[in-house]
Amino acid sequence: MGIKINVSPGFILIWTAVYFFDPGDMFLPVCVSAAVHELCHLLAISLVGCRVEAVNLRVIGLEIVCKDRFLSYPREFICAAAGPAGSLIFSICAAEFGDYVLAGMNISLFLFNILPLKPLDGGRMIYAVTAWIWDSDRAEKAVKVCSVIVIVALSISAIVFRKWVFVYFTLVACKISGNGVKFQVKRRNDLRNRG
Repeated sequence: MGIKINVSPGFILIWTAVYFFDPGDMFLPVCVSAAVHELCHLLAISLVGCRVEAVNLRVIGLEIVCKDRFLSYPREFICAAAGPAGSLIFSICAAEFGDYVLAGMNISLFLFNILPLKPLDGGRMIYAVTAWIWDSDRAEKAVKVCSVIVIVALSISAIVFRKWVFVYFTLVACKISGNGVKFQVKRRNDLRNRG
């Protein structure tokens, strides 16, 4: 049986907007950057021995659903970290070859995805490490605290620097963290021996 692919209306809307409101030749670098990031996640999932059941194309990126729903926390960390790591490495490579637009696109993707907001990779990494060390309840609280800190920091930046970009990122962070209550990976009740 193949991989089920689900496309949300928000995904179509955001990519249509990126295409039509492209100020120059940014659409292709955005597509390449997003593809590299997500392919790194898929590669990591494959390397840790999971099989992909479905790929959901959402506004903030891909949501990958594995058939093996019970990943160990270290494996979950590896899968979450693979995308940002791929973006960072691709950014460095693009800069070395003089493609600074592609380099900037990938470093931006890296920085955005390591924000400690739960559905983003940074939030998933914090959750995996905290749950592995302590338990899933503390991990949930840690991610929520980190999310609040990020939102407060962005809000203060918007006030101090009076830049609309900080207001935009604050609103995006609030929206993302509000949607980040559910994980696709189903959890067993606090299995401490998931190493």
